[in-house]
Amino acid sequence: MRIENDKLLSIFGLCKKAGKLGLGRDAVKAAVMSNTAKCIFLAKDASANHEKEFAYLSQTVPLKRLECTMDDFYFAIGKKVGVISVNDENFMKLLKFGG
Repeated sequence: MRIENDKLLSIFGLCKKAGKLGLGRDAVKAAVMSNTAKCIFLAKDASANHEKEFAYLSQTVPLKRLECTMDDFYFAIGKKVGVISVNDENFMKLLKFGG
């Protein structure tokens, strides 16, 4: 089920406040390696290298390419990044992507 970008970005903001969001390449990789990442989200303007790297890592964690840009991420979470991870099952249920 597709949810609106504004709602998605709002949930990302809540995840950040709860400390359940991995921000940027290194934090997302660490979350995947420690099995805390529930899903990886790529901005539509993230680099091809990011996509290739996280496609490989997403063999254990779902990977979603979003219609949001890195600027959208910046306005929602205060950091301009191309990749984020949601590290909580309950937030994944809110996002309706399962987990």
